Amino acid sequence: MRPHPHLTVLSDASLGRELGGPKGIEPSLQAGAATLAYPYGEHEPRVRAAARAAGYDHVCAPGRKGDSYALLAFDLYRSPPPRSFIRALGRRLSRVLRTLSGP
Repeated sequence: MRPHPHLTVLSDASLGRELGGPKGIEPSLQAGAATLAYPYGEHEPRVRAAARAAGYDHVCAPGRKGDSYALLAFDLYRSPPPRSFIRALGRRLSRVLRTLSGP
């Protein structure tokens, strides 16, 4: 398995190849990936546009709220202590459940 590249430093052509080519286990699943997590949480408008052009439905980025190409995600690269992660997950899950249940 090859390491993930830092997408923000790739040329436009390399970025297109990286996001547009077969991703991990896709060939064996015979299905495409609909969701991407930016490697290392790094992204910028050019990378988000390339993810959109590559056909991803949703993309996750740590600590960022935005459109469906920068959904909020937990940053596990820095390995938060388990208790704080569970508390943060509980708070976010509560907000999601309140939103889904409506007024």
